[in-house]
Amino acid sequence: MSSMVVTANGNDKKKFKGDNKMDGAPSRVLHIRKLPGEVTETEVIALGLPFGKVTNILMLKGKNQAFLELATEEAAVTVVNYYSAVTPHLRNQPIYIQYSNHKELKTDNTLNQRAQAVLQAVTAVQATNAPISGTTVSESAVTPAQSPVLRIIIDNMYYPVTLDVLHQIFSKFGAVLKIITFTKNNQFQALLQYGDPVNAQQAKL
Repeated sequence: MSSMVVTANGNDKKKFKGDNKMDGAPSRVLHIRKLPGEVTETEVIALGLPFGKVTNILMLKGKNQAFLELATEEAAVTVVNYYSAVTPHLRNQPIYIQYSNHKELKTDNTLNQRAQAVLQAVTAVQATNAPISGTTVSESAVTPAQSPVLRIIIDNMYYPVTLDVLHQIFSKFGAVLKIITFTKNNQFQALLQYGDPVNAQQAKL
């Protein structure tokens, strides 16, 4: 069998050769190793979020590893290039990111339900960043770029989006000072304040 399918229960028989696959063939699936034991799906997804849409995740808890699939190979290449220059840390522990031998993740959704739910929630948060710029401009057309506050609207909430989840995602772009969540027009919304308007602008983009 030349190609292997990674299953959500971690039964991947293929051995990972060598520690450094930075120079391996690019793939939109990233193999992440040396994860801290208590790390969550949200924390792993947040590694790829600034670079593009994350389309799948598979946690191999017993091995302290994970697979992260991005929407495009270009996004995955950007992730690997960035983290080869800046060692990524989760919970103050260095982790290692390389291209996977797999070109895509085929996960068993029944076994991988929790990860899929988190991914849907995080993607919903990410997707609402696009219309925010439109609303901000219409509400304060004078200096929309100067506000350190983001308004986040979450549709299709399959999984409870907590303050922790929001903080985890948006603190990647800078120090988050305050988060207020509320429901308006049957939509879950949040106001998130950064210390610097530049951080809010980066997060929005």
